[in-house]
Amino acid sequence: MATSGRTKKKSDDSSAYLRAPKPLKAARGLKLSRESRQRVLLAGATGLAAALAWWFVHDVVLQSEPFRIDTELGMVRIDGVAVITEEEVASVFAEDLGSSLVLVDISARLEQLRSIPWVRNARVVRVWPNSVAVTIDERDPVAFLRVEDTNAVRMIDTDGTILDLRRAAARALPVLTGISTDMPRSERRKRVGLFQEVMEAFREQGAEIVGAVSEVDVADLTNAVVLAKHRGRMIKLQMGDRHLKHRLDVFLSYIEAWRSEYGPVQAVDLRFEKQVTVKPVDVKEGSA
Repeated sequence: MATSGRTKKKSDDSSAYLRAPKPLKAARGLKLSRESRQRVLLAGATGLAAALAWWFVHDVVLQSEPFRIDTELGMVRIDGVAVITEEEVASVFAEDLGSSLVLVDISARLEQLRSIPWVRNARVVRVWPNSVAVTIDERDPVAFLRVEDTNAVRMIDTDGTILDLRRAAARALPVLTGISTDMPRSERRKRVGLFQEVMEAFREQGAEIVGAVSEVDVADLTNAVVLAKHRGRMIKLQMGDRHLKHRLDVFLSYIEAWRSEYGPVQAVDLRFEKQVTVKPVDVKEGSA
């Protein structure tokens, strides 16, 4: 009897594993109300209409004749040019001739304009329906530059940008030396900065004194060397890189005394405190 009970229990246990699980009921999808379906359809129709409208405006209306640029008819308006020519600026927009105003790549045109050495900055805007307005900020040269490696004469601005020589920019400017074309812009900028400090010291003495400056050599950043005219003769002034106004005052205060004592002066070294070296003109050199 005991054996029979154990067998029955085993049979009952295995039957629990043989029972098939009850099937799960699938959840029914949510049904949209009629009103909701109408809203979805309306939104889709609105989006499609907007896309068609954008396509029609962009690819049909804005491509039509009234929106096309014609540079030959003055539809590129240019302001701010004095040294560079309007033709140089207009040529940047040559590939836009006959195209829709909407297709003009403003960023690309700005990059092209700024690549012109004489252009410091530029502004380009679309003027509907078919014009482009361009405003140019030109570079302002501060000196003629005698380039050391080629001995050619160029121009240079406060940013150290070397510019091609143009008649429209030519005016009474001193010559700057000591800068080469392969010199990094940062180095050129430092040397132009020293040059400007020298010119400011002369400028404070008046127009006649600043006009006497012929050449400034900034090859040595610790010693600006100036060629200035005094009483019809060029005098070489070594001015260092500091206390420039004071050193110029010393020269102007004592030059007549030096002339009286030594005769015509060829060079003056003003770099040292409480000591000035004066070099008179050699008699033979003066006679020659």
